[in-house]
Amino acid sequence: MRIADVEQHTGISRHTVRYYERIGLLSAPPRSANNYRQYSAACLTRLRFIRDAQEMGFSLEEIRQIVALQADGQITCADGALLVWQKRQQIAERLAQLTRLDSFLATEQERLVHSAREHGYPLAAELLPAAEDSLR
Repeated sequence: MRIADVEQHTGISRHTVRYYERIGLLSAPPRSANNYRQYSAACLTRLRFIRDAQEMGFSLEEIRQIVALQADGQITCADGALLVWQKRQQIAERLAQLTRLDSFLATEQERLVHSAREHGYPLAAELLPAAEDSLR
């Protein structure tokens, strides 16, 4: 299939597909007699894997490592488990950071709402339920 078909089937732009080829995430496909690139069903599978892995938070470098291990037939269940554990550690760290940020922002919002009420400033409708909860 041609690159327009790949784009249609995966939702990944032709520019991104070519970029993945340049950085080694995809092998360059063979060319037909008219010099068009001919992509295989396996390429679609690889592109969907890359897209899904990115959506789950894997970087292109992490995906490149996984793809290289798969291509060499060297990835084992133990390797996969380690990669998943490492990603979960990163997620846990990011969740802790986000929790600290949320706590800080909640405290700051409460302080600002209280100050706005003291000074007689009107509050946005989105803040009214939060402001009423903070008074209880």
